[in-house]
Amino acid sequence: MFELCTVLSSYFIVLASIDRYYVSSLNASQRKLSNVKIAQQMIIVIIVVFAMFCLNIPILIDLENNDGMGCSFRPKTIYYQIYLIIEIFIFDMTASCVMIVFGILTIYNTKHMHVRSVYITHGRRTERQLVYMLLIEVSTLIVLNLSMCTMYIMFYL
Repeated sequence: MFELCTVLSSYFIVLASIDRYYVSSLNASQRKLSNVKIAQQMIIVIIVVFAMFCLNIPILIDLENNDGMGCSFRPKTIYYQIYLIIEIFIFDMTASCVMIVFGILTIYNTKHMHVRSVYITHGRRTERQLVYMLLIEVSTLIVLNLSMCTMYIMFYL
């Protein structure tokens, strides 16, 4: 359950950064993609896909561990090492790369929005502040994910 919550938190921020990109777009058809119904559908898809991916965690746990910890992962099996590599790429690196790409695209959109419109309403100003807040959150998550990814590689591979 802990594994699933960690992954979902990262990918919910990915969905938020994609949504911010669509909201900040100058293209009206792209802005239409930012709505509550699509967001709810994507949240359900993310939860189902990653819940199915985390179903194999009971296979990875060793219940007969003699070190006093109770149960732990079996790091010496090939299955666990392959799972760990997939986890690093899907959970950490992919999420970070998608956030970087959509963060850069959002910055690009907000810069062009600021240049094109001289009269920015209060709603646009608030929207721009939300974009900056999301970018700070994304950059913090990327730094933390990359450090966790480095730790996985150093200790388990």
